[in-house]
Formats: sequence, structure tokens, C-alpha cells
Amino acid sequence: MKASEKTSALWLGLFSRGGTVTVTQTEAGQKGLLPQPGPWQRAMRRILGHHSMTLGVVILGIVVVLALLAPWISPHDPYAQDVSRRLIPPVWYEKGSWEHILGTDKLGRDYLSRLLFGARVSLLIGLAAAALAGIIGITLGVISGYFGGRVDAVVSYLLTVRLSMPVILVALEMASLVADGLRDITAVDGHN
Repeated sequence: MKASEKTSALWLGLFSRGGTVTVTQTEAGQKGLLPQPGPWQRAMRRILGHHSMTLGVVILGIVVVLALLAPWISPHDPYAQDVSRRLIPPVWYEKGSWEHILGTDKLGRDYLSRLLFGARVSLLIGLAAAALAGIIGITLGVISGYFGGRVDAVVSYLLTVRLSMPVILVALEMASLVADGLRDITAVDGHN
């Protein structure tokens, strides 16, 4: 193979893979290609190269870890009321106390403990709502794609009508009609 043929083959390989090709000198003196990084390596490079996403993943990871460890790291019972300790300001204020780092509410409940335990409920609602929305969307998409034609037109029309309504109004309406507890709030949130 001539040198010009090798060069054109190299350029064809470069453009067909859509990536960068690194040429190295092997021990035999022939030109060879380095192995391409695997899909996980490419994904990690892309994630770590995107600073906003990295920051978001780190913050979400910290919140998840704190929520999971809430029963063990919480300084006080989040439901315990002590009216004698009500409205204590956070520690960075003059009358703040290290016993209640973020202060207490009007019933004397510790804000930090309530925040840690509240993160558990918030994460549960968010994950359940996302799973429910995914199940509904996948089901409608599969039905619409499989049957096509009129079924696809009806599903598309219903989704267009639903998306044309403001999300907050639909959520408030659904909550006023059915919301009784955590399960119903999750169902309403997943619907929107």
C-alpha cells in the first residue's frame, strides 16, 4: 500500500468514526491506531467536562446521602415539640445556639432535623412521580406507535390539549379533587 493510500485510509477512518484518531509509531516501525475509549470512558469525560452537570450531580448526591443518613445524623427528633425553645435563631445570629444550628420553628422543632427528614419525603415524591410519568409516557408512546393511524392521532391530540394547559392550574385542580395524602400527591405530580 502506498503512502498516499495509507493517508486517505486514515482520513476515511477519521471521518467515518466521527472522532479523533491518534497515530503512533509501533515497535516494528509501522503506523498503527490507538484503541478508542469505551462508552463509559467517553460518558465520564463528557460528564466531568460539563461543569454545571458535575456540580448538580455532586449536590444531588450530597442531598441523597444526607437524606438516607437522616435517622443517624439528625441532632433532634424532627417531630418533638418544645415550646420553651421556640423561635431560636440560626447559629450565625447573635442569639443563635449550636444546639439548634438552623434554629427552631414556632413549636420548638429543630429546623435541621426537619430539613434532613423532609429531604427523604421530597426525594420519594420526585422519584415516584418521575417513574409514574415515565410509565404513562412509555405506554402511550408504544400504543400510539404500534397502532398508528387514528389511535396515534387521538393520543397526539389528547397530549397536545393537555400540554396547552398551564401545569400549575392542572396540578391545583387535581390536588383539590383527589389529594388526600402522600400517595395522592405523588400521583398528581406524576400526572403533570
